[in-house]
Amino acid sequence: MSEEEFDSEVEVKEEPRVVGKLENGVCDVSNQNLSSLFCLGVQYKLQQLNASNNQLTSLKSLKQQPMMTFLDISGNPIENIDGFNRLTKLEELLMLDTPISTLENWRLAIINTVPSLKKLNNEEITDEERENAKNFTDFDSFTSDSAKYDNAVNNQLKNNQIKKYHQFHQGEFKDFARNEALLWDLQNSGPCPKITDTSSDEDLKRAIISLRHRNRKLADTFLKC
Repeated sequence: MSEEEFDSEVEVKEEPRVVGKLENGVCDVSNQNLSSLFCLGVQYKLQQLNASNNQLTSLKSLKQQPMMTFLDISGNPIENIDGFNRLTKLEELLMLDTPISTLENWRLAIINTVPSLKKLNNEEITDEERENAKNFTDFDSFTSDSAKYDNAVNNQLKNNQIKKYHQFHQGEFKDFARNEALLWDLQNSGPCPKITDTSSDEDLKRAIISLRHRNRKLADTFLKC
């Protein structure tokens, strides 16, 4: 077998492409045509990440980096803020030349989602912005359809849990109030009148009047509890 024939029979396996090297807490994966940051995994020593000029549409693929305080995703086609909530330690974010940064109120959406931020696109976050971001709720333009669906499902589940909680404790409260009213009745009116086979019509009449009176007082007490 010739050398060329031998080479054609051998399957050539390429080495995995090294995306970025972590040095002194800094990792640079810029200009690598990346559409995902899943390859980074979790880097416990990562403090600064430059992922500018790639093909990222969100940060959904980026794992939570517990020590990362700086991120540059400028020049990416970022369309939504999916995954931004995992940037729990981030203090500075650069996202220049991204589609999302052209939307109205985009800074409020980012600040609300990443409250640890101190600087956004080289501008310090003001106290007024931070206060306005706390009340910002219009995220429809900043989340993907899948995220909207997940949020809707989570909200529905949460509402169902709250409803069940209220129903359960409402029932518990009614039982408590009923027991308190009965105890009050026994303490204030004594045992209920007894009617036996030997009781006269007068005894029965007095017992009915007494029970009606006690029931009215009991109902008033129950409604006040």
